[in-house]
Amino acid sequence: MLLIIYSVLLLVFFLLLRKVLVRMKVVSKFSTNRRLDGKVAIVTGGSDGLGFAISTELVQKGAIVFILSRNQSKLSAAASKLRKYAVPKEFSSNDELSSSLQYKNETVITCQVDLSDLESVREFIDFYKQKNRKVDILINNAGLITNEVKVSPQGHDLVMATNYLGHFLLTESLLIDSQPTTIINITSDMSSLFGRIDSEHPGQISLNAFQKLLNVNNLVYMNYSYAMAKKAMEMYSQHFMTSLNFSGSSRMFCANPGLLNTNFMSNWPNWMEKLLKPILLRTAMKSPADGVHVVMKCLFLPEVHEQNVNEQFGLVFKGVKSYKSLNYYPDVECEQLYRNTRLLLSQWITDTS
Repeated sequence: MLLIIYSVLLLVFFLLLRKVLVRMKVVSKFSTNRRLDGKVAIVTGGSDGLGFAISTELVQKGAIVFILSRNQSKLSAAASKLRKYAVPKEFSSNDELSSSLQYKNETVITCQVDLSDLESVREFIDFYKQKNRKVDILINNAGLITNEVKVSPQGHDLVMATNYLGHFLLTESLLIDSQPTTIINITSDMSSLFGRIDSEHPGQISLNAFQKLLNVNNLVYMNYSYAMAKKAMEMYSQHFMTSLNFSGSSRMFCANPGLLNTNFMSNWPNWMEKLLKPILLRTAMKSPADGVHVVMKCLFLPEVHEQNVNEQFGLVFKGVKSYKSLNYYPDVECEQLYRNTRLLLSQWITDTS
C-alpha cells in the first residue's frame, strides 16, 4: 500500500513539475514598429547569448550600440555579425570615436570591459564621458554564476562584483539629470530565493551555518550568490524609481527573460550540465531571441497602452507574465543597500554631470 501511495505521489509531483517547466517555455511576445534611430545604447555582455540578441534587435531598429564584454575575440565576432544589420552613421568631427575602439563611423562599437573589475568599468566610463555622449538606453545584462568561490580584483565576491557592483557603478556614473535614460536590469526568478540580502555588506557573500552544512561542492554558494546579486539589482531598481529617479527624467526596469539556452551553464559543475540541460532544453529553456521580447516591452512600455503605466516603472517584468515587485522589498532595506553600495564604490563613482 505504501509503495502505491509513494508511486502516486511521485507521479503527481512529476506531472506538476513538467507542467511548471513547460509553462516556463511559453513566450510572452511583444512587437512594435517604433524605431530607435539616433538613440545610443550600451549593452553589457553584448557579445553573445541574450546580450547579443538584444544588441541585434537594437541595431535593427536603428540604434547606435556599444557592446561591452571582457572577451575581445567574442566582441570581434559579434560586431562582424551585427554590422550586417547596421546602417552606417556619420559622426561629427567633435564626436569622432576614439581610436581605442575597434570600429569608427559605424552603428556597432565594441568595448572590452570586465564588469567584475571596477577599474575596467571606470576606464570605460571615463572614455565614454570624454566623448560627451548621452546614454539613451542602458541594458545591464552581463552575468556570472559559478560554484567556484572567487574574488574580484578589488577583493569583492566575484559574482556580486560582476552581476551587481559593476552595473551599479556603470549606471550611477553615466546617468545625467537633464538627459533621460531607460535602464533595464536583467534579473531572474532566482532573486526570490534565500530570504533577505545582507544590505550592510553588498560586496560579500556569507553563508549561514545551515547553508554551510549543505554546501557540498559549493552548490548552495552557486545559487545563493547569484540570487543575492539579482535581488540587489531589483532592490536598486525599486529604490531608484521610488527615491532617486533624477527628477523623473529616467526610468529603470527589471526584465526577467526566463531560462534561456545560452552558455550560462558553462560554469555549472559538469555533472549538472550533462544531467539537467537535456531535460531543461526539452521543457523550460527558450532561445535568447525569445528573451528579447520582455526587454523590448520594457523599453517601449510608454507605447504599450496599459493602465497606470507610470506606476509600473521599477517593477519586474517576466518573459511569461508581468508581475509587480514594487514595495516587495522594504524601502528602508533598499535605501540601506543603496547607501552602503555607494559607500563601497565611492572612490570609483563620479558625480553625474
